[in-house]
Amino acid sequence: MKKTYKIKWDAKQKLWYANKMEEGLNKYKIVPMDISYDDKDFFKTKLKSMKWDAIKKTWFCSFEDSMKLKNIDLKET
Repeated sequence: MKKTYKIKWDAKQKLWYANKMEEGLNKYKIVPMDISYDDKDFFKTKLKSMKWDAIKKTWFCSFEDSMKLKNIDLKET
């Protein structure tokens, strides 16, 4: 990916970034999620990229998985 896109590593934030965000990079973006603790196990089964950010104390997932949130039926929880 580094050869395809002009990206750089930010050692302080521990993140890759691009000066010009290209459409193809969307699959590498992470999106914070506002979900309750009780619902975390349900969402983990639906969103494979879901992870916990211990510093920000929030769950996040990939941009692609965040698009799936619209289609998840919350009545299943």
